[in-house]
Amino acid sequence: MVSKVFLRSWSHVSKMMSGARTYQLKPSRLGVEVFGIDLAQQQPQGVIDQIKEDVTQHRLMIFRNQSPISGDRHVEISLWFGELESTFYKHPKSPHPDVFRVSNVESEGCRGVGRTGWHIDGSFQPAPFNYSLYYMHVVPKEGDTVFAPLNEIIEGLSEDQQAKWDKLYMMSDRRGSLVHPLVYSHPRTGKKVSTSNLKGEVYPDIKLVFIKAKK
Repeated sequence: MVSKVFLRSWSHVSKMMSGARTYQLKPSRLGVEVFGIDLAQQQPQGVIDQIKEDVTQHRLMIFRNQSPISGDRHVEISLWFGELESTFYKHPKSPHPDVFRVSNVESEGCRGVGRTGWHIDGSFQPAPFNYSLYYMHVVPKEGDTVFAPLNEIIEGLSEDQQAKWDKLYMMSDRRGSLVHPLVYSHPRTGKKVSTSNLKGEVYPDIKLVFIKAKK
């Protein structure tokens, strides 16, 4: 059972004082695991700014050993990162109107979400979501929720394949067939990343089902 909040705008990161990180980072296969901080408790601005810098650098942060987090606190933490995108899925057990509750059990949350294949959250929106914050109430022992390192995937392509991808757009089949560049530069890091929603397809043997070439 998972609660999610989506962010659709960047927030300002103030200049940090030295030694703002009061928690520990442990490298993971992708991103980092975080120890020594309880997000259920109020955090000073310096620590919040450090978290925002760390997630920009590491992309995925997994906060271990957390106290229970209420829906209100989940939203409060999410607002550290900018303006919220209020969920378009509603469930009676959602702890807050802006929290998207997902579960394998229909009575506990929305089912069958994000199971069409590899995707970027919000790729069907005019601007994909900048952040997604997950609170895991119950972690399943089996399942296919995985994350892919987009920059490494793109940089690992041959020069010819990179040149091909640079000339392609991703076209969503939802909400008026919105179009995004398949490859673009991350607005903060400048690294190449991708906007994609691939139904049933798997990186890196990508079939450009919903892609059309740039003229």
